[in-house]
Amino acid sequence: MSFQDNTPVPDTFQIKIMSMTGQKFRINVCASDPVIAVLTTLGNYLQIAPQRLQLILKKNTYTSLNNNHSRIVSYGVRHGDTLYLLLSTIQSGPFCFTPPVISHDINKLYSVVCKNVDKSGNTAPIVAWSDVPATTAAPIVSKERQTENEKLRERMNEVRSRIERRKHLRQETIGIN
Repeated sequence: MSFQDNTPVPDTFQIKIMSMTGQKFRINVCASDPVIAVLTTLGNYLQIAPQRLQLILKKNTYTSLNNNHSRIVSYGVRHGDTLYLLLSTIQSGPFCFTPPVISHDINKLYSVVCKNVDKSGNTAPIVAWSDVPATTAAPIVSKERQTENEKLRERMNEVRSRIERRKHLRQETIGIN
């Protein structure tokens, strides 16, 4: 087996992986390994589904290793090359108060929590991230929570003013104007 430039490919070789966060990995791969094998190894370590990960090879140009069933060497990956690890899709969208498609037990738990929210108003709802617009509006913050927040703001203002007074007194005693 050989690359496009006729460089012989060893049966096993080491590649480097650099994540978006700067995390570095060294992985031993076989020449016959598909891209999904590397993604699965990384996904197991990072606890992310391999379908959500993508590898990019940067040489003269950026090459996305987007066919998970192609062999890693078919993209021209060689011993010591650095591949960049990205999320294949960045999930974003407005907040949605309907749960994602999940198991029946978790759906039951979600409905119990939501019923408790409607009755008491004190329990925060479970928030799922979705690309679908929200089906219900967020509940209004309870009066009790509002008074707690106001007391906390007042306390923080008192602490800040004390710190400023001490700072001012220190400057006066030292003679700094």
